[in-house]
Amino acid sequence: MVSIIIPVYGVEKYIERCAVSVLEQTYKDIEFVFVNDCTKDNSMRILQKIIEKYSHRNVVIVNKPKNEGLPQARKTGVLASHGDYIIHFDSDDWVEKDCIEKMYNVAIESNADIVISEYFKDYTDKEIKVQTIPFESSSIGIELMLRTKNHSGVWNKLVKRSLYEKIEFPIANMHEDLAIMVQLFSYANSISFIDSPFYHYNLSNQESISSLSKSRVKQTQNSYKNLKLIERFLIEKELLNKYSASFSCFVNSFKIWMMMHKETRNTEWLYSLFPQSKDYIFSDTHVSLIKKVMLYGAFHNIFFPYKIIDLLHLLLRK
Repeated sequence: MVSIIIPVYGVEKYIERCAVSVLEQTYKDIEFVFVNDCTKDNSMRILQKIIEKYSHRNVVIVNKPKNEGLPQARKTGVLASHGDYIIHFDSDDWVEKDCIEKMYNVAIESNADIVISEYFKDYTDKEIKVQTIPFESSSIGIELMLRTKNHSGVWNKLVKRSLYEKIEFPIANMHEDLAIMVQLFSYANSISFIDSPFYHYNLSNQESISSLSKSRVKQTQNSYKNLKLIERFLIEKELLNKYSASFSCFVNSFKIWMMMHKETRNTEWLYSLFPQSKDYIFSDTHVSLIKKVMLYGAFHNIFFPYKIIDLLHLLLRK
């Protein structure tokens, strides 16, 4: 059996399309776990009406006693599920009807711990097919995610249940998929790929659980928490040296973003989050030289350029 886990919060405009696309999957042995994260809109009422039309399907609804956010809603879904394989979908997205059938067939044929498919990015006016860079080992897969060359989304990855039993779910909602996938990949012995897209990643929705507008400060706090989770995991598993360069790439991008805004600037985090990242500042080809120089200056207590940026931001607001 395959368990599809779908958290529900604030998606009354999109839940029907999502629910129909999953409930009409061609694969039959599926457990559908919808997790109500205390949504305040009509999402659950709409969902209930749809489920009534698919009474032959194995549907489980879990009502959380309080809102805890997307990562913990996914954890709740995993704990309530029974499938041999697990996949998470977001309730503002949708999937092709043969998604689970084809991914599951590959999992069985190749005895894979994780099966990864391509996906679509869906905007208001266009749809883009996104290819996943194939890799030969889970360690290379982690490298590609940390260097943002492959998406870390949980929604295009069918994962053997036993792997989920080993991980720590994040609490904060920012880079939570990366925190989950670094752990899952580190435990995976075999990974297979499908060169077909099944998942429609909805980027036209500005109100969903995956894209709710948050304050810049909250985003930064959540990013820091999940990057510290990854750092802690890599230390505990004695993998930090192995992924020092690639993890630094991701951490330094975060530090640059954090330092560029006065309200998010936190010098304690600059030094406490994987301090070795300062040794890799100039090795990332995706960051402009001026930003690298500014981050280097921050590590050496040269903050004058940031004061100029703060002044410019202040003038622009006026």
